[in-house]
Amino acid sequence: MSLIQRFSLLCFLALTIFVILIGWTISSTMEQHMLHKAIKESADIVQQNVVKHMEPADLAQPKIGQEYNKFSEEIEHLSLGPNIFKLKFWNLDKVIVWTVIQEQVGKQFKENKHLDLAIKGQVTTEIEDSHGLHQKYHDKDDESIEPSKTLELYVPIKVKNSTQPIAVVEAYYNLDPLYDEIAIHKRIYWSRIIVGFALLYVVLFGIVFQASKRINYQNFEIKDMFFQIISTLVNALDTKSSWTKGHSQRTEQYVELIAQEMNIIGEQKQQLMLASMLHDIGKIGTYDSLLDKAGKLTKDEFEMIKLHPVQGVSILENIKQLQNALPIIRHHHERYDGSGYPDGLAGEEIPLMARILTIADCFDAMTADRPYRKALSVEQTIDELDKNKNIQFDPELVDIFIPLLEKLEGKKF
Repeated sequence: MSLIQRFSLLCFLALTIFVILIGWTISSTMEQHMLHKAIKESADIVQQNVVKHMEPADLAQPKIGQEYNKFSEEIEHLSLGPNIFKLKFWNLDKVIVWTVIQEQVGKQFKENKHLDLAIKGQVTTEIEDSHGLHQKYHDKDDESIEPSKTLELYVPIKVKNSTQPIAVVEAYYNLDPLYDEIAIHKRIYWSRIIVGFALLYVVLFGIVFQASKRINYQNFEIKDMFFQIISTLVNALDTKSSWTKGHSQRTEQYVELIAQEMNIIGEQKQQLMLASMLHDIGKIGTYDSLLDKAGKLTKDEFEMIKLHPVQGVSILENIKQLQNALPIIRHHHERYDGSGYPDGLAGEEIPLMARILTIADCFDAMTADRPYRKALSVEQTIDELDKNKNIQFDPELVDIFIPLLEKLEGKKF
């Protein structure tokens, strides 16, 4: 993946996770704040209205008969707001003083942790759905419990100059309008957060995209300069002898034909092509008189010539971009039967890329004039390749190369 692709993916994932965390935190905090505010306001309204309209004696004993009806009328005059839709009054003995379900008045409920805390002076709450309330209080026929979400408030009633409650009011607060408002706020917050982070992503993407373009351009320039240096080295080698001028470029062309046929691609192909251009670079250190000698080389002279693969590696070994090309250069004069140089490798011990280069190198050398002989014809050279299968050349590669030459020359050999 390119730099911009990696950035796009990682930045998108990071920002998505961040948006989810930030959005969830903000929306949860907002929801808790609005719920807490509603609880406080409702508790204050209930407390103030009950104290304002009733005396402590009104809340001490269960309301029965006419007292129940009179108390019910008083409840109707309480200004509790639209969201509080039901009340239940308890005395300090946990006995219901009044509720809309008259049959429950006078009943005692000892197991009620919220009521216990309210009697001690603490406002407590519990959120229930309508089904939960029906089940909890066995009032399935009570149509007043209609909201999908209800806040059940236990509010201690205290009179002036008293620290202890005189009674407890259980109030039912309709949460549906509040949750509708919360949902609206959440949508607003989420949309703003998403838009904000989307803009941030676009800005960051733009910055990285421009930086990536500059880096790619610089890489292109560096790569172009690198190949110019390689070409300069090859040209410097060509000036050593008029007999070998163009040999590296032609060898490179033959190597590319084989690489395409064998589907060698990517970095492997690039290193093979570089090695084919630079395979004879070690001859820069060889005397011109040896390269241009018309007669047969002496044993000592041939030993000097045989040094050029190792010298080539020595010249290029500090170039990081050529590290994978060095074994190809070193072993392009190895022979399939193990009689080559510099290491006497045989068969598949010789790197495949070096075996490819060997065939291309030898074919061009045989079809070009040299000071010690005339060029062979293509037909003669192909015969030499065929004769030297398993001796100098990899037989499978020879069988691949000859049909390519036939296509190139437009005739069958």
